[in-house]
Parts: sequence; C-alpha cells; structure tokens
Amino acid sequence: MTKRLIECLRGAALLSAAGCLVLAASPAEAARYKKSEVKVEATQTHLTKVPKKTDADQSAAKKRRERQPKVSGEAFRSQMKAKVSKLTDIAIKTLNRLIRITPEDDPEKPDFYFRLAEHYRDKKVQYNFSARELDEQIFQEPDASRKALLKKRQKLYERYEKQWMLGAIKLYLNIATKPSYAKYKRMDEVLFNVADMLKQAKRHDKARIFFRKLIRNYPQSKYIPDAYLSFAEFYFNNNEVDKALKLYQRVGKYPDSPIYGYAIYKQGWCWLNLKDPRKALEMFVSVIKNAKKWAGTKKGKIILVKEAKKDSVKAYAQVGTPDRAWNFFKRIGGSYAMTMLERLANIYYDQGKFSNSTKVFRELMRLNPKSKKLCDWQYRVMRATLSGGNKQEQVVESRRLAAVFHLMKKRGNLKKSRLAECRGNASGVLRELATTWHREAQKTQNQATYALAQMLYKEYLDNFPNVSDAYVMSFYYAELLFKLEKWQQAANAYTGVVKMKAGGKYLKEAAYAAVISWKNALNVQEEVKDTKRTKRARRRKGRKGKKGKKKEPQFKPRKIGENQRKMMAAFDTYLKYVPKAKERITIMYRKARIYYEYNHFVRASKMFAQIATQYPTHQLATYAANLLLDCLNILKRYEELEQWVHKLLKIKPLAQGELLANLQVLERDIARKKLEQYRAMGRYREAAEGFAKLANRFPDDEHWAELAYNAAINFEAAKLIGQAIAIRNALIRIKLNDKKDREGRILAQKAMYQVGGNYHALAWYSRAADYYERFAKAFPGEKAAPDALKNAIIFRLGRAEYQKAKDNVTFFAKTYGKDRKYKFRAASAVFSLGVVYDNKGDKDTMAKFYKMYLKKWGRYGGKDRQILAHVRIGRALWEKSCKVRGVDGACIKQKRVRSKRKIKKRRRRGRKKTIELRKQCGPETKTKITVFKRDKRLTAQALKHFKSALRLSRRAKIKGANKEEIARRKSGMKFAVAEAIFFQAERLFERFLEVKFPKGLDFSDKNKKKKKKSMQKFSKYLQEKGKLLNQARKAYQEVIKTKVPHWAIAGAARIGQLYQQFADALYTAPVPKPPIPKSLRTRDQKEEFVMTFTDSYCDTLEDKARPLEKKAIQGLSVCLNKSTQVSWYNNWSRLCEKELNQIKPAEYPLATEIRAEPGYLNLRPAQSYLVTAIK
Repeated sequence: MTKRLIECLRGAALLSAAGCLVLAASPAEAARYKKSEVKVEATQTHLTKVPKKTDADQSAAKKRRERQPKVSGEAFRSQMKAKVSKLTDIAIKTLNRLIRITPEDDPEKPDFYFRLAEHYRDKKVQYNFSARELDEQIFQEPDASRKALLKKRQKLYERYEKQWMLGAIKLYLNIATKPSYAKYKRMDEVLFNVADMLKQAKRHDKARIFFRKLIRNYPQSKYIPDAYLSFAEFYFNNNEVDKALKLYQRVGKYPDSPIYGYAIYKQGWCWLNLKDPRKALEMFVSVIKNAKKWAGTKKGKIILVKEAKKDSVKAYAQVGTPDRAWNFFKRIGGSYAMTMLERLANIYYDQGKFSNSTKVFRELMRLNPKSKKLCDWQYRVMRATLSGGNKQEQVVESRRLAAVFHLMKKRGNLKKSRLAECRGNASGVLRELATTWHREAQKTQNQATYALAQMLYKEYLDNFPNVSDAYVMSFYYAELLFKLEKWQQAANAYTGVVKMKAGGKYLKEAAYAAVISWKNALNVQEEVKDTKRTKRARRRKGRKGKKGKKKEPQFKPRKIGENQRKMMAAFDTYLKYVPKAKERITIMYRKARIYYEYNHFVRASKMFAQIATQYPTHQLATYAANLLLDCLNILKRYEELEQWVHKLLKIKPLAQGELLANLQVLERDIARKKLEQYRAMGRYREAAEGFAKLANRFPDDEHWAELAYNAAINFEAAKLIGQAIAIRNALIRIKLNDKKDREGRILAQKAMYQVGGNYHALAWYSRAADYYERFAKAFPGEKAAPDALKNAIIFRLGRAEYQKAKDNVTFFAKTYGKDRKYKFRAASAVFSLGVVYDNKGDKDTMAKFYKMYLKKWGRYGGKDRQILAHVRIGRALWEKSCKVRGVDGACIKQKRVRSKRKIKKRRRRGRKKTIELRKQCGPETKTKITVFKRDKRLTAQALKHFKSALRLSRRAKIKGANKEEIARRKSGMKFAVAEAIFFQAERLFERFLEVKFPKGLDFSDKNKKKKKKSMQKFSKYLQEKGKLLNQARKAYQEVIKTKVPHWAIAGAARIGQLYQQFADALYTAPVPKPPIPKSLRTRDQKEEFVMTFTDSYCDTLEDKARPLEKKAIQGLSVCLNKSTQVSWYNNWSRLCEKELNQIKPAEYPLATEIRAEPGYLNLRPAQSYLVTAIK
C-alpha cells in the first residue's frame, strides 16, 4: 500500500492523492438495510368524505323558494311607481285633516281619500319589504338566539304591514261603494287597488267582484292588465301554473303596460315549473334584452333585468354546457356575468353534477385570480374530485387548495375567520387523505397509493410545518419514504424527526433509520469489505511548465456535498443516542473517509490517526495508517510525516509485512521532499541550492536532469537569472545529445527555450533571438518552436536585422507553411516582413510584396491582414499616381500671393498714369489652387484595392490566441478600414477642387443682359461645386464615424478644408478687366467706372464666400478641439491649426507663437481716478 506513496515522494512533483492512496467501494451493489413499518393511525371527517346531492336534503321551504321568483307583482308595481320610503307621518296627518274639513259634495274629497289610501298602501309595501329582507338572514343564521330575534322583528313588520293594508282597503272601499263618488275620474284605479289589496288579504271572493266590475265597466282602463296579473299571481302562488301561464300571456298582449315586462318574466317561471327550461330561458333572455324598450320605470326595469339574469342561470343549468356558459353569460349578463357564472357553479354542485361544477369553478378562478372567494371555489373543486375516486386528481386539487391558502394569506385581504376556515380546509384535507391512503397502502401494499400518500405528506408538512401533529406526521412521512426506497429523502426526514423533539416517541427508531437510509442512499458497503484501492480521480502525468517543473495537482478542500454532510450528521446523532453502537469504528472510518474524499485532509488525518493508534488490531487500522500518511503527504507536512513514520514503526500490531518495508523506504525519501516544500513556501534560493547540491552529490542519479532542471527553476524564481542560465547551459551541454536519457534530452530542450526566455526577460534581445532560433531550428517539432521563432523574427525586425528576419520568415514558411495547423502563424510571420518595405519607403517594392502576400498567404493570415495588405497597396498606388509632390496628400499646388494689375492710359502731355485694379477679390492670404491630374490607371487600381478592403471588412472575424492579440489586430484593421474610406473620399475632394471658376463675369448694373448671363454662369458654378462639396463632406463624415482618432481628425480637417477651398476659390477668382466705354473721357469717370465694376463683382463673390469661410472655421475648430479632446496630435491636427491661423491669425495663433504668462501672481499698477470734488 505504501509503495505508491514512496513513488509520490520520489517524484519531482506531488501527484494526486487519488493516484497515491485511495480506498474505494466495491463495484458490487450495496446491501439494502431494512426495517419494519410502524402502523399509521388515520381518521376521516366530512372534509374528505364523498359529497352527496343537496337537493334531497333541502327543506320544503327552500324548495318552495326556489320554485318562485324573488320579486312579486306587488313589489314590482311599487318599484314601478317609485314612491317607496318617501312618505312621512306628517303627510298622512295633513290628508286626514283635509278630509275632515272638506264637505261631502266637494269634488276633490274622493281624491283626498284616494291619495291617503295610496300612502297607506305604500307604508304596507315598505313593511312587507322589511319583513321579506329578513327571510334569507333567518334561513342562513346558525345561532338560535339570533335567529329567534330576527323572527320576532319579522313578525312585528308583518303586523304593521297588515295594519296599513287594512287601513288602505277601508279607504278604497269607501270610494268604490259610495254612490256620490261613482263618477270619480280615477274609479278604475280604485277598483283595481281595492281588488288587489283584498286579494293580498286573502279575500279572493271579494277581490274577484271588484276585478269583474273593473273589466266590465272600464274595458279600456290601463289597469286591465293589472287585473289579469292579479289573477295570474293568485293561480301561480297556488301552484296552478297552467292557469297562471295563460293569464300572464294575456297580460303579454298589452305591450304598453308598465307590467308587460313582469308578465314576460313570470312566463319564464311558469315554463321553468312546467319542466321546459329552454322556453323559460328564452323568456328570461327576452326580458334581459328588451326590458329597456318596454314601458315602466327605470328602477323597475333594473330590478326585473337583475332577477331575470339570476333566474336565467337556473334554466341554463338544465339545458346549457359549462364550456359555453361564460360566453353566454357575457352576452346577456354584462357586468353581472361573473355572478351568474358563480351561481351556475353552485347549482351544478348542489345538483351533484361535480364534473360540470369543477369546470365552472376553474373558469371562475381563471377569470378572477384576485377574488376573495378563491379558497371557497378551490375547496369545492377538491370536494368534487372525491366523488370520482381518482386519487391523482385529488392530490392535484388538494395541493392547489394549500397553494390558494398561502396566496390568500400573502395578500392579507381576507378576514381572519375566513382565512382560518380556508386554512382548516386545506390542512385537514391533506392530513386526512395522507393518513387514510397510507393506512390503506399498508393493508394493500399498493406502491401507487404509497407514492400518492407521500406527495400529500410532503405538501402537508411544507405548507403547515407548525401544526400540532407535525411530529407524528413527519415520522409517518419518513416511514413512507423509506418504504418507497427514497433513501436520501427518508434520511433527511428521519433526521428532522430526531431534531424536532428531544426525547420524542420515535427518537431511537428515527436515529437508526436515518443511518441505514443514508447507507442505502449512498450505496455504502460494510466498511470491513471496503479495502480495495480505487481512483478518485485519474492520475495524470505532471506536465512540465514553462520553468521546467511539473505542474502540481491542486487539492483545495472541496465543499462536502449536502447529502454526505447529512449522512455524517446522522452518524453523529446515532453515536450520541446509541452510545454502545457496534459500528462505532466503522462509522468513524466512514466519516474520516468522506473528509479524505473531499480534500479535508486535516480533519481526515486526525480521525485516521485516532483509528490507527486507538484500535490497531481492527481490520481498518492498516488502511487508516496508509491514508494518514497520504494526507500528510498532500498537506506537505513532511516533518510531521517523518514523525508519524517513526511513530507507526513503534506500533507493533501495525508495523508488519508490507507496511513495515514501505515505512522504512519512506524515511530515506522524505528529505528530498523538503526541498519541494521550500519552493512551495517561497524559499526559492534554499530550494535551488538544495537541488544543485543533490545534483552535484549524485551525478549518476537516474533523475539527475530533473534535479538540475528544478535547481534552475528555483534560481529563476529567486531572481538569480545568471545562475539559472548557467545551470541550464550545463544541462544543455550534458544532456542535449544523451541518447540513453530520454527524459534528460527533453528537459535540455526545454532549458534551451527557457534560456531564450531568460534573455528575453533581461531585454537582451540579440541573445534571446539566438537561443530562440537555435531552439526552433534544432527542434522544429516542439510545441513552443513556432512561438520561439516568431519572437526571434520580432526581435530581428526591431533591431533592423532585416536579413536575419527574412531568413527566419523563410524558415518558418518552409517548415510550417504546409502544415494546416501552422498556416496562420506562417502567414503572420510573412506579413510581419511588410514593415521592412514600409520603412524603406519603396512604393513599388512594398506594393509587390503585399500583392505576393495576398496571393500566397492571404487566405491563411486572417481577413484583417488581407484588409491591411489591400490598404497599403492602395496607398502606394495612390501616392504614385500623382506626378508632383502635392500638398497635404492632395495632388495640387497652392499659392498665396497678391498682385496688382494696371490699366495704362495716355495723358495729354504724353505721360502714363495708371488706374489700380485688384487681381483678386480676397487678400493675399487666400489660397489659390492648381489641380494636377492623377494617373488614371494607377488611381483606378488604388481605388479598387480600397474597395476590396472595405468589402472584406464587412464580414471580417478575427481569431487569436488571446484577447490582447485580438484587440491589437482589431485596432489595426479598424485603422486600415478608416484609411480606405478616407482615400475614397480623397478622390471626391480632388474632383471638387478640379471645378474651375467661370471667366468673363460682370455683375455691374450697367449692362443688365450681361449681368443676368453672368449670374447664370456663377450659379451653375456654385451648384456644381456645392454638390461635389456635399458628396465629399458625407464621405469624410463616414471616416469620422469609424472613431479612429488619426483618420477621424483627418476627416474633420478635410471637411474644414472643403469650405475653406470653396471660399478661397471665390476670394482668389480673377477680377476681369472691365471694358471702359469710350464715352468716359475724364480720369475720374474712368476710375469711378472701374471701382463700381470691381466692387460689384467682388461683392457678389464675397457674399457667397463669407458663409463658406465661417463654416470652414467651424470645421477646422472641430478638428482641433477633437484632437485636444482625445489627446491625439498628428499632421492633420497641425494642418487644422495652420489653416485656422491663416484665416484668423489674431484669434487662432500658432502654438509656437503663444508666449507663457505668469499664472500664480497677477500684479496691476494702482488705478488713478479723476478728482471731481474737494471735501
């Protein structure tokens, strides 16, 4: 076992602990630990019992109420009259007083009786409303005392109602029976009201007498429909529905009657009672749609429509489907549609149509996610699933009920009592179903039932963790998980039970179950069988790094998995509560092993040491000793490792056989590992000197090259570069050609490359290049060879050793150019030679070189280098196309002069006198441009290359070894793209300059025809010149958009120059010689003519030139400001400075003309003031 550890200690670097010493589980399946089940106690209440139809349980009174509408004819008429709750006792007293004082023969006296009767009737209706409003409250009230109080109040209202009704009847009868009132104009209404009131008083025989009298004596009365309605109501209330329907239909023949709508509504109820819900629905829908168009009061219509909407649901429940309900109710119910939908769901539920009710309740929840009734709706959905017996549906709906409870709790807008009810329903359902199904599964051993019960347990405990039975339910849940062989979850659950209650009923059983659950979960074997080695991680050969030392594997402590931590906690819990456990040593070993596997070597070593020393005779002691040594090796605690080797040798039960032999070898190898520890601690010089001494002491050691290599690595780390170079040169000299020592040859090769790196770091580039070239040419197949040669090329170019650089490039291309793997690097090396030709300034040679590159290497070196090559070729051809030196890159010559032209005239005395004439309108500082034609062929070729560069840039993607290289190449490509755009714009700039100023212009008013022709020629010139200016300006703006400082400043400079050159072309346009008329004889006349001509001509030009010059100043200022902003100064920024100075020398002095002034002290002479008064 310890042999691998010895190999690790002898190696040049620490190897993986996995490769040195690891114990592992056997690939065989882990044994399953079992236990007996605990019997579950389960009870079931109304919460989870299958619901029954409620129709059979309804009281006779409730059935009767459901067969009748909520609104009666009397109530409807009262609402229709709109007189409710407005009468006062004072009004009644007033009418009584008027009746007493009015004579019998007064024609108004019967009207007083009628009005008083109406007020009595309204009072009766009010008390009837008050009594009927209590019906539902009394029915729903669960408290008996409260119910008795409500009934007492209702009887009081009914007594008052009867008193007022009898009073009204007496008053109506007084009018109807008194002969003196026979011709009362409202007698038909009196007859109807007395009949109606007698009917309500259950004096139907008397009522029919007055109804017949009304129909016989007043066939055209508007109360005829009311009379029929009264008979219809009588029959309907006595359950003679057929007779009632005919009378309601007869009322329906009076569409102008205010009670027409009510009659249609009652027809719907008749059809409902006659078991024809489809016709009933038609009647209700007709009321809803047409009530607004029918006669009657607004309030009465509102009540009628509302009742029709409510009652239409009852009809729809018998003929419609749940899927179409919402759309139907939206069409007929408007804002009341949601209430109608809820009413339908409840009707379905009460009728035992649970599938339909569930659909509608779900639709309600979908439409009203923020409703306060969500819990009630979901509870009914859950209860509905109980009838179907589908356990999976019951699980789903129970979980949803719990989720709804938490949602309502979070919202906080539900009353405490309703929230408590919701909580009780949700938790009770989950608890009862979970325990009931668990108990059922224990009897039937049905795994599907176990699984469903497990879901419910989890939902219950997750949602209601603080309930009183949480401890028992948690244990049942753990038991169920164990039964389902969900070991990890069962272990966590058992552990939770242990922690939940100290000294709980299931403490010991849960603690033991947690341990065996984790063993089952992690496939743990019996530890006494777990003695075979296995690899935690594949042992990798140490790769030698840049400085010669193999890379050491990293053993940073890894986070122990949550499952492993929980298993360890279960071990601790079991050991704590079961102190005399038989598995104490194996559990200790297992825990230490987990620490070891996760690189917690300090903790692991302590526990392995405890096992090895306290239980040396146990089967696991030897393995614990091995792992202890491995931990110390990984931790690089070599002194402690040495101490433990001596200590273990003294424990005789352990120090036997193979372990004894290996311990003795370890003693001799530990000393060498101390040097590696010195390096890890940063004691590089000590480590280097130690390795050097070992190399000198053991020159024949098979690992001598490695010792020398490590000595150089440590000298380099200690900043002793000279010693590192010396040892590496020795290694190269001794081992480079040693055919017997392959490892030595490899290290010598690396040393040669590293010497180049040492000189590189010392900035001794010639020596570095020598070693890089030597290494690359001697070992071209090495991975580092291309990089070494590339470095050498760069150094040679930097030192202007062009021939050596060319030789290196040639070698690179020849050696690696055909290899696809190195095509890119070869192309890069060839491209780097371009700097040689760039520096020489030989345009033909440079263009030829880059053309060669594009042809042979372009497709390998990347799109960016192709772009650079095209741009450099284009630049060379562009510069060559101009046969003169040019000015600021343009193929022009500029001249800034002012000359005078004179007109000679003979004076009488034969002497010459001159009249001065300006040669140009502007001052001598204005620039006069002469444009030279470029070679068309070369210009076309140059522009073609610029175009190719821009085409390539649109799809160019740069790949590189690192971000720095990619960024550098991107920057170079961006620079070249901007340059190509600039040179394309230059062609437009020169075309702009080529436009010549027209000749022979005359803007004076002497000759109108000539002035007009001159203005036409001048306008055409301005238009052509302006058009080219805009084209060029837009092209230069594209240059600016590239945001490359150099070319952006150049573009800004050119834009300023466009306006400047335009203005200067006007300022420097030649002033034509005016044709002096012969009629002008005197000198003054001629001078005046010349001045007028010149002024007119120049004024016209200057009017156009001044705005252009202003824009030129703006453009050049932008150029200069941008240069200052980005701190980028070049020949273009200097050009802007120079041209601004040329235009406005006082405002824009050159930098060389600005004198320094003191900035810290500002002294001025004292000012003297004029004395204006003496005091």
